[in-house]
Amino acid sequence: MKMFQRTTAPNNNSGDGIGIALRAGTRVIDIEFLQFYPNGHLAPRMVGLDPTTWEPTRVKLGGRLINGNGEEFLSNYGDSGGEGYNTTRDLLTHAIYREVAAGRGSTHGGVYLSFQHISADALDKALGPVIDIFKRNNIDLTKAPVEVFPIAHYQMGGVEVNSNMESCVRGLYAAGEIVGGANGANRLSGNALPEAMVFGGRAGEAAARFVSGKAPPQWDRSTGAPQLDLIRRVKRNAKAKGPAPAKMLGELREIMWTKVGAFRKLDDLAQALERIRAMRETELDELRVSPETIHNASLVEWFELRNGLQAAEAVAVAAIKRCESRGAHQRLDFPETLDAFQLNQQIALENGKIVSSFEGMGL
Repeated sequence: MKMFQRTTAPNNNSGDGIGIALRAGTRVIDIEFLQFYPNGHLAPRMVGLDPTTWEPTRVKLGGRLINGNGEEFLSNYGDSGGEGYNTTRDLLTHAIYREVAAGRGSTHGGVYLSFQHISADALDKALGPVIDIFKRNNIDLTKAPVEVFPIAHYQMGGVEVNSNMESCVRGLYAAGEIVGGANGANRLSGNALPEAMVFGGRAGEAAARFVSGKAPPQWDRSTGAPQLDLIRRVKRNAKAKGPAPAKMLGELREIMWTKVGAFRKLDDLAQALERIRAMRETELDELRVSPETIHNASLVEWFELRNGLQAAEAVAVAAIKRCESRGAHQRLDFPETLDAFQLNQQIALENGKIVSSFEGMGL
């Protein structure tokens, strides 16, 4: 999730799990399905609350989404409107994107979320001390709306596992957001934490059974040698003239946001894939890292970028191969939902290349 310019994810969510899992030999499924949180905070600047503040507030209080022309617009996209907004996240994201693309956006390129029809007493009662945080940010919901726009939020695809949370690599288990298959094409709000706790428990129990009664493996220095050699090779780039990993990460985030985001088309996806592969296969090794032996942040960034590029390539390939629109995966060039694609897409790393189980299904 760190691979996108605007995201609700913490800075350490950098695609490591997917990159490591693919190189370990696992399959990932549904990686093309990335959920965008529709009411991500855009403006004014807000400190002390995360960008997901507005969706529960909107639903709880009946906040009104308004375009730049001052019009409520959800009814144009299949929503019943009023206090009982029931639009799913993918359709709400679609509606906001469409309004902005049609030139009906807000000042900063989103839409307005207004609570001005609600009394100050009702807002105070519903929001409690959160109102004080709004005030510190010069946000008065009784006087002006805020601006919102979709923001990358949750990766619904991930490692393919069985009911014991074991991948196709024996002894390798996964749980939480890194697992694919549980949410389909459009995750329901509230599933993430129960998913992490329930699946985490199952994975832990299964892993414990797997190692029960087995002697600890003997350390084989040759096993870690390739990684140690890789670290030494990367650190030799301390004197290189190339850019730092952070600069390439910035480019990757822009590519993913503009070409592999909520609305996709083949030209954009193909351009993104070509650039991602070039970064991963040739330019990554030319990046400059710091020479420090302790707390070397740039070395950590290099490895995070290595995994992030692998994960980004998997998303781009999967998005290209799914030639339809379904849930959170929307193709402008394939707007219909097709029966032929009503199945999971498996992605794997074979001989250094990302391959898809949908190969040959392009329509």
